Amino acid sequence: MDTALAFLCAYLCGSIPFGLLLGFLAGKDIRTEGSGNIGATNTLRVCGALYGVPALALDIFKGVAPVLFVTPTLCENPSSLLLIGTGLLAILGHNFPVWLKFKGGKGVATSAGVVGALMWQPLAIALGVFFLVVLVTRYISLGSMLASVGLVIAQICLYGRDSFGQEQLPLTVTAMLLCVMVIARHRANISRLLAGTESKVFAGKGNVSPPEEKA
Repeated sequence: MDTALAFLCAYLCGSIPFGLLLGFLAGKDIRTEGSGNIGATNTLRVCGALYGVPALALDIFKGVAPVLFVTPTLCENPSSLLLIGTGLLAILGHNFPVWLKFKGGKGVATSAGVVGALMWQPLAIALGVFFLVVLVTRYISLGSMLASVGLVIAQICLYGRDSFGQEQLPLTVTAMLLCVMVIARHRANISRLLAGTESKVFAGKGNVSPPEEKA
């Protein structure tokens, strides 16, 4: 029962659409502007740093909270698999929130929060990849995807053979799964990158991607 409650709390925590709510505070519906995404990147693009930065911080925190606070409170001595499971459910909550007919964000910031709570060293390397790519290209989407690949490589390089051992294997598989999820959620961005129409961060209002299709 405690495990089920932890999973439910993790999903509901992840499903809080902070970007959308902060957009409303700014007097905007970010689903109808910019890329149409409810995540922190579009909040930053549409509403500016005053709302985008808190959206980013809150999206990261809702990945951290289920792993470090909610699950240990509900379950005594939770296993690593349980912590990973609650983290993944928080990400799924962000990507497919029940409040918005399961149409959510891409889960990058929330994934970073989960990974930071589970495996901070590989995350530090992945963040370095992210900032370097964004600094050079100004494409947040490209930085996010390459950072997810960097996370997998960092996990394997840091732990070597042990990354596929009993202790690290669940984390290695988690990194791989998150990499696939992040890239899959960026399908539309990949198409725009190839077409040269993807928007760049800090590129001005004239360079904004069209709203994404809502399947």
